[in-house]
Amino acid sequence: MPKTKDKTKSKFTINVPVFVSKRQPIGAMFELNYQGLIDGAINLIEQYNKDQDYIILNKRNKFFQRQIGRIEFKKCEIGERPALLLNVCAYTLNKKGEHIKGDEIVTVEPTDRIGDDTNYFLLIPQIVGNDTSHYNWLSLVYDDPTRETEEIIAISKAILNDVVRQPIKNIKLPELLNQIKDASPKITLNLNSISFKENSLNDKFQAYQVSGKSFIKQEFKFAGMPLEKIEDLIKDKFENQFTQKILKLFVGKKEYKIKQEVDNFKTGINLLVEQFFNFAEEFSTDDLTKVYTEEFILSTMTKVLDKFLTNGEV
Repeated sequence: MPKTKDKTKSKFTINVPVFVSKRQPIGAMFELNYQGLIDGAINLIEQYNKDQDYIILNKRNKFFQRQIGRIEFKKCEIGERPALLLNVCAYTLNKKGEHIKGDEIVTVEPTDRIGDDTNYFLLIPQIVGNDTSHYNWLSLVYDDPTRETEEIIAISKAILNDVVRQPIKNIKLPELLNQIKDASPKITLNLNSISFKENSLNDKFQAYQVSGKSFIKQEFKFAGMPLEKIEDLIKDKFENQFTQKILKLFVGKKEYKIKQEVDNFKTGINLLVEQFFNFAEEFSTDDLTKVYTEEFILSTMTKVLDKFLTNGEV
């Protein structure tokens, strides 16, 4: 009897956020060609590896940290575009209360560095402008199902900003409003707060209380909001009833993110908006064994790059 195709086979998704760096004039750091841009970036990565002054990423309200270690790189081509495939070793520091269980139990000490070396990124240089006198970089983030999205994005941004010294493109509020004026973005608003409470949960326990704190997370979703109301939502301080405000606007594959802390609240012209693009590729679980092979990674990145360039964004 012939075999029938299993239509219920499970699938998994690899997300590939794409960040764009600021346009820069061609200067002394890079030569005016793609190979010069690639070689300049390699020099900076090699210097970072040599210095071993590794970047530390702190996470708000968390004791543990992430450290960006050695960056391995390989020259490649995506179509006719030269690129750099990066594989970054990252470590978790100051981890407490954990152990590794194998044939025996190994306790993880706060001084141990817990490493993972499958953090992949693709850097692609672009020569842009009518007179081709400027350049910028694309950073494609390989966010496979084993990654923590926020962590791998933070690593990508740190490499672009601090290693290859190409600041990520941010826009100001008027430019954001101009870009979305003819769209109807979907909006997600997160308001997070933490307060330190002196009062006990119950009076009969107050004599034993050492400290107390309360976390509150609120999420709201909006659609069909007119432009003037979106501007009000961005600027609203909500009577300072939160410690952190995160606003995300989604227009097609493009995402705008505005993150504000209550002690550094900015409004109007000075507020910076992070913009990037979200793409995803779906695969069968049969492909799980290929996830960290170079061929599979580059194939996935190529599909995403083609979609990104179709949007006409550089």
